[in-house]
Amino acid sequence: MYKGKHKTAVKSQKIIAEAFFDILMERSYYDVSIKEICAHAGISRQTFYSLFGTKEDVIRFYLAETFSQWRQQAKTNGVNSLYDLILFFLLGITEDEKLAQLYSSEVLGGILADILKEHLDKTIMYERGSISVGDSVANSFIAGGLTMAFKQWHADAGRISIEDVTMFIIKILSGEYFTDIMSYAKQFPSLK
Repeated sequence: MYKGKHKTAVKSQKIIAEAFFDILMERSYYDVSIKEICAHAGISRQTFYSLFGTKEDVIRFYLAETFSQWRQQAKTNGVNSLYDLILFFLLGITEDEKLAQLYSSEVLGGILADILKEHLDKTIMYERGSISVGDSVANSFIAGGLTMAFKQWHADAGRISIEDVTMFIIKILSGEYFTDIMSYAKQFPSLK
């Protein structure tokens, strides 16, 4: 995948990503061909392959661009706590119609977790100047958990508010959830 900063190439990447996501609003990831994406974007297959290797690369590009914008917005809006960060992430996905629609796809979850982990790593690098193996493991855990929590919330058709989901995630991360579960389990002799 092209990772340079040439304005024309980046503009073409954005056009391709928009075209692909427009098609994905109507059809499954697996039913969309690169030829179709190119036709919808008004570009040649040669241009596509000079910028992306696969359809997954297009999704990764879109998510990386989106997360970069979110990181800038988080800095500007004063996201200062874990609650703020988690809520910001979850609201960002729900407010991006293309991501929310595509999220139920079998493809996006893993890619979303990968990109989120990369951006959590970048945030720590920005704040501390370095990242440890432990930080990277923790970010993988958080990214996977947030991704699955959002997927479950989406599957449950939003029966609880995104703020309640955020508070529940905070309870999990703080250990409060597991303390509650263990207290409950002690009431049953067979679970001790």
